[in-house]
Amino acid sequence: EIWRIILIFNNFILHAKVRRAIKKILAEGIPLAIQQGFWHAETALLHRDGHEIPVYQLPIHHRPSDFSDLGLLTIIIRDITKKK
Repeated sequence: EIWRIILIFNNFILHAKVRRAIKKILAEGIPLAIQQGFWHAETALLHRDGHEIPVYQLPIHHRPSDFSDLGLLTIIIRDITKKK
């Protein structure tokens, strides 16, 4: 459920850029992944020491073949610091 995702990201919400990234994922990324099967974007996470980590995120929706359930959402996150 979406509220579980919000709770997982709760530690990152204090930083403005990361907060924007989370809003983008929740408002755009997850709905499009559920609708189209996947979504991707460059966003940011916050390291525990406070610096931003630029990341590439790829949420993938795994829908059951019988459409009996909403399915499963996997989010692959790759650190792209070296590419920046």
